[in-house]
Amino acid sequence: MPLVSVIVTTYNRKDLLAETLNSILNQTFQDFELIVVDNFSAYDFFTHIESFKSAKIKCFQNHNNGIIAINRNYGLKQATGSYIAFCDDDDIWFSNKLETQVAILNGKSDQTKKLVYSDVLLFGENISEKISNRKATDDINDLIKRNQIPLSSTLISYSDLVIFNEDSDLIACEDFYLWLKLMKNGYSFFYIKEPLIKYRMAANSAYNSNAHLAHVRTIYALIKYVINFGFEGVNMLGFVKVVYTELFKFYIKNLKSKLKSNA
Repeated sequence: MPLVSVIVTTYNRKDLLAETLNSILNQTFQDFELIVVDNFSAYDFFTHIESFKSAKIKCFQNHNNGIIAINRNYGLKQATGSYIAFCDDDDIWFSNKLETQVAILNGKSDQTKKLVYSDVLLFGENISEKISNRKATDDINDLIKRNQIPLSSTLISYSDLVIFNEDSDLIACEDFYLWLKLMKNGYSFFYIKEPLIKYRMAANSAYNSNAHLAHVRTIYALIKYVINFGFEGVNMLGFVKVVYTELFKFYIKNLKSKLKSNA
């Protein structure tokens, strides 16, 4: 069995998916399987995957009903590796991504629950490339303050805890809720300052017009966390501050959107 299972979920991004898969297949570390789960794209998905001529790839189609967590969990059910990595179908890995992260997790042999993530290089159409300058997440309050962990940059030791919540109100925040759950249940988080992936920023107006909803979903994820796991270890003042800050950001972005539409 491979040491690492890489899971990519995709929908109607044929060209971007090709770029993503090539960056994964060209890793300096090669002991991995690549699981691709498609939400029934409007092109011949299986023929496209066959064109890569790689025995590493296992491809599937599954309806996710607009909830990407469903297909990530579907991919997890197919995984056989001890470590799990995810990559969105428009992000790109640098060739040393897996090699660097496997070395770190293997070096923490005294720990069984561990996650490593890296900084990212932001890029996109009409966007100048720049390093995101993430920070280390040392405890639950750091994580509550800000989700510093891009999903595509992670490598995680696999356990029954590694499963996404399929609540539709967590869309775009399902990874944040997973990090909260893993940290609460004893996972150690390690940060690599070096960017190991290129994270594609959306520049289209449809995405930006709905960006304000992320603030509401962040609040929902935080409230769901304390309902399920309680306030133990949580700085109450910091928690309330984050909730109010996200509400304020939502209000401002929503107001700007309405003013723009009425102009």
